[in-house]
Amino acid sequence: MTRLITARDAEGEALVQLRDEMAQLSGILAEVIRHLRPDLVLLHADDDMPMVADLVAEFGPEGLIEELLGYP
Repeated sequence: MTRLITARDAEGEALVQLRDEMAQLSGILAEVIRHLRPDLVLLHADDDMPMVADLVAEFGPEGLIEELLGYP
């Protein structure tokens, strides 16, 4: 029983760490987007993760990079 609880605790801590890293990376990408293409930031100006998720959903990962860099 102790091992099971410890494994669950470790899994929970890993999940929290992953969420923190996702938030940090979303913040970095949001700043890049705001700098390179401020016209893309319309709905979620103060909420990085939903903004990044919406843009990735709209353009796809590669398409967003191309859009940010100005490829046709």
